[in-house]
Amino acid sequence: MIKTVFFRSNTITDRTAFEVRLLDVLEGKFPKKKSANLPAPFPGGVATERKKLREKERRSVRGVLDLFKHAVESRAVDGFWESRHKGKLVTRPEKNGQSLLAMFLQGALGGRGFAVNEVSSGVGWIDVLLVLASTPHVLELKILRDSDTPGVNQLGTYMTHEKRHEGWLVFFDTRDPSKREALPETFSIRQGTVRVVVIDVNPIPPSRR
Repeated sequence: MIKTVFFRSNTITDRTAFEVRLLDVLEGKFPKKKSANLPAPFPGGVATERKKLREKERRSVRGVLDLFKHAVESRAVDGFWESRHKGKLVTRPEKNGQSLLAMFLQGALGGRGFAVNEVSSGVGWIDVLLVLASTPHVLELKILRDSDTPGVNQLGTYMTHEKRHEGWLVFFDTRDPSKREALPETFSIRQGTVRVVVIDVNPIPPSRR
């Protein structure tokens, strides 16, 4: 959200119209990859998460992604699987995760911040550029299948292009729950700090606990 002092200092009377124009300018600066697939509504809606974010005086990337993590683990695990029993993922699980995040952010932010998907950066595409309090944050989404942690160097490249010293790597964890190793909360790389969010999309069923 742009601070009120900015509008007063620049004698802007129609705040909503200005923010719409600003979004158009940002989307022009960060062109999006063309996609024919529109994201489906987030399962169960995001009214609860939107209320929690409204109650916060200051929104943080960690706070938003923690709410997304809880929402996915509570209501959207099945969207990643053709058969979880057989260990068979859908054809493009990362795209499903990206669509879920897009719909979550659209509904949960409620105008206090916004996100742009598949943003051109160098010769690649940033999965999500999340803007909070006029600050852009680079997010990369990956499927975690084994002990490898994909995306760290890729995100570092985007951080360089966008002149950011912090990036966010969101993992959708599909690993066998009995064979998992904990991941670090951060990776320190040449470009800065990569912060990690792990979302469990292959939980142990309650009947087996």
